[in-house]
Amino acid sequence: VGLPTVDLPLINVIAWLQSWVWLVGNWAIGMLSLIFPTGRLRSPRWRWISRLLTVSALSYAGLVITVTWGMNAAQLYQFKQSQLSPIAQIAGTVLNLAMSACYIGAALSLWLRLRRAQGVERQQMKWFTFAAALLIGSAVLGSVAQQLWPTPVIDFISKAAQAIFLAGMALAIGLAILQHRLFDIDLIIRRTLLYSLLTLTLALLYFGCVVLLENLFHSLTGQAQNSLVTVLSPLVIAALFTPLRRRVQEEIDRRFYRRRYDAEQVLAAFAETVRNETDLERLTQELVQAVQGTMQPTQIVLRLCQYDSTTTERQTLL
Repeated sequence: VGLPTVDLPLINVIAWLQSWVWLVGNWAIGMLSLIFPTGRLRSPRWRWISRLLTVSALSYAGLVITVTWGMNAAQLYQFKQSQLSPIAQIAGTVLNLAMSACYIGAALSLWLRLRRAQGVERQQMKWFTFAAALLIGSAVLGSVAQQLWPTPVIDFISKAAQAIFLAGMALAIGLAILQHRLFDIDLIIRRTLLYSLLTLTLALLYFGCVVLLENLFHSLTGQAQNSLVTVLSPLVIAALFTPLRRRVQEEIDRRFYRRRYDAEQVLAAFAETVRNETDLERLTQELVQAVQGTMQPTQIVLRLCQYDSTTTERQTLL
């Protein structure tokens, strides 16, 4: 039975990318399981797992890229592992088993970290560890089953189970972020607002700059297109990036993060006072006011050390 031919733009490129880009996702899941939730490995002894996982994923991707290079979408769809040379089949099996061993090690790392975790960290890890164990277990079992019984039914069941458990893993991360404050969600929202607005503004400025410069050069030289416009436009955007980022950040803080904005203004005013003030009594008052305005403590204790090794303590109750 022949496959219907579908004439879509870049369909062959998309099919070729799909044949190996999944390895990037598998590598990311394994690495995330190794470093969750602190962003670091449990100890240097676990580095060999991360290195073996990286080398295996890169080698496997290189093997797939080499084998599938030049194939169209129909050929990729009909491609079977049995069509590989014996050496390529052995290499693929070894790399697959190496990655599976790394996934088991990542699951073990999560379990050991969960056993020793306490308080908030344990709450952050509980559901993630459960979902990751199911995902890694289904991936390992599915990989072994496909090697032993390479049938479409086994392939479908394996991929469906992995998709379900991957969604559970994402939900567990969301629960850890929102309920147990895994990450500073305010910082994530703030950075998202900043770079979304910055990207949109720079894109509008870029297209506006291209149109303006093309019209300018067209009126001066009579040429419809000028290579100088292509060179100048990115330079203008690069020059505007830093000041525009600061201005957008300041506007976001002023409108949505007023407390942070006010604290930055207080610290900036105190820094200006420190540069110009020489009276110690005045500096002490300014320092107390700056701490009160930014940190809003219930009590402030200021210790000033003298050259004669005595200590002067000033206490202000707010």
